[in-house]
Amino acid sequence: MMKLTRTQERVMEWLRGGHHARRRYGCVVYVNGGKLCTAATMLALEYKGLVKRVGNDEWVVVNDKTDRS
Repeated sequence: MMKLTRTQERVMEWLRGGHHARRRYGCVVYVNGGKLCTAATMLALEYKGLVKRVGNDEWVVVNDKTDRS
C-alpha cells in the first residue's frame, strides 16, 4: 500500500466520488468549484498511477488496473 499525504487523500476522496479535477488559473486545481490542491499534487498522484490526465488541464481517477497506461 502506498503512502499518501493528507492533501492527496482528500483529492482521491473527491475523485472517487465521480468529480473531475480541473486546473483553471496558474497551478491551482479546482474540484466541484472549490480550490483543492496544486498541479504538483495532481502530478504526484499521476506518477503513482492513481489518476490520469484527460486533456491538458483535467484529471480523473483511474478505475482499475486495465485503465492504467
